[in-house]
Amino acid sequence: MSQNNHLISKLIFILIVFSFFLNLLNAHAVEEEFFGHPGVNCCCPSQEDLVTIETFPLDLDRLFWVDNLTKQNEIMNYIGNESGGWLLSPWGGFFTSGHIEGADKWYFEPRRLVSIYAPHDGILEELRNPNGTSGIMNGSEVVYDCCLTIKIGEKCCIRFGHIAILKTIFDEIESNGGYSFSEGELLGYPTYYGNYEGGTEMYYLYNYESICPFPALSPSLQSKVMSYYNLQYERMKLSGRYPQSRICTNTSIDIENSYWGVWSYYTGPYNSYYEGLEDFGFYKMSFLTLFRREFANPETYWRDINYPERNLTSDILGIFGDNMVAEDIPGYTPLTIGHIRQIEGDQSQGILNLSLFGESPDYPKGTSFYARFRVNPRTEGFIDDLLTFESFENLSAAQQGFTAKNITYQRVLVDFQTNSEVIAINLFLVAPPGLLFILTLALLKKRSSEKRC
Repeated sequence: MSQNNHLISKLIFILIVFSFFLNLLNAHAVEEEFFGHPGVNCCCPSQEDLVTIETFPLDLDRLFWVDNLTKQNEIMNYIGNESGGWLLSPWGGFFTSGHIEGADKWYFEPRRLVSIYAPHDGILEELRNPNGTSGIMNGSEVVYDCCLTIKIGEKCCIRFGHIAILKTIFDEIESNGGYSFSEGELLGYPTYYGNYEGGTEMYYLYNYESICPFPALSPSLQSKVMSYYNLQYERMKLSGRYPQSRICTNTSIDIENSYWGVWSYYTGPYNSYYEGLEDFGFYKMSFLTLFRREFANPETYWRDINYPERNLTSDILGIFGDNMVAEDIPGYTPLTIGHIRQIEGDQSQGILNLSLFGESPDYPKGTSFYARFRVNPRTEGFIDDLLTFESFENLSAAQQGFTAKNITYQRVLVDFQTNSEVIAINLFLVAPPGLLFILTLALLKKRSSEKRC
């Protein structure tokens, strides 16, 4: 009996050691994935799990103005000379839209009337219409600014946001509670404001979480999309002011025990504004993004955004943003977006210099602030880190310590990162040693089958 117990103990010890090194290998692979700038080699669910899209929802020729090369060149020149003007915005970036916490969609801004088609056969999953207004577009009655989700497979859906849906489809859904869509069927048009300002957005949902749509496209569609997208990409390389420009971008920028990552308001002097709110994004300063420069694409991010005649210097460590296009909170002035330099301390505590390049009526471009910060690591890796953060107008004030105006932030696990991974990690942490190996394998299997771009 004692020999058997001794053998079992040795086996458990071997399994624990093997599990430890297996996790190290996995962590190393993830780190390489983050810093390797994989471009379109997205880390999405296995290809066989995705429903393939053969029909693009918009006419790519019209989206990229193939019939008017003068207009196309005008738009491309704007991308190259300025810092914006996407016709097709990339997926997953933190500085490709008004969402500094990360964009979980492809956004189309065609600058003219284009049609939106069903990319695949499917059935209605959901239709939301926040305002209910209707009008006429291209001779047809439409209902503006809808959110339409079409189920195209057991695990897959396509969602359109800001779509002006045909009223005939809208009325049938309202009457019958359902609808069957046919591939290539006209759904409606982008919802525009003014002179073709605005556009529409597309999500590819896998298990109801957004992933990069690119791997789900057929090979011929991938080739066509990239041929057009590269028109933008080449101009982004000339501009040098696009931190994230790959058509698929890694979504996690959190680094354990450091200030790098995406944070949301947790507690501080503005608690009363958040009581009962489900969507913190309703207010400015709800999110704080601290984006490490190594996560950027060096081909398209090499120029100082404040001073286009200068290249980035080595002391610029990254980009921050705390601006949301939503409601203001009285007493708080958002700092918008800017460069990060570190003045004191390390990644867990210290003082940062924040040099603004975002446009703001409150501060001119180039205004500098100093931010005192402290990371409070807890028990579950980066997931439950807390960040205490406060900005000051000068360095000496920041060196005096935090005041009553400091804000504590918590990590954001954005929509396109799986909750299943968090659950698996929690199980791993509380598991008794005898179960460690089994649960670690389950965690790795879960990650390999559900990774996001």
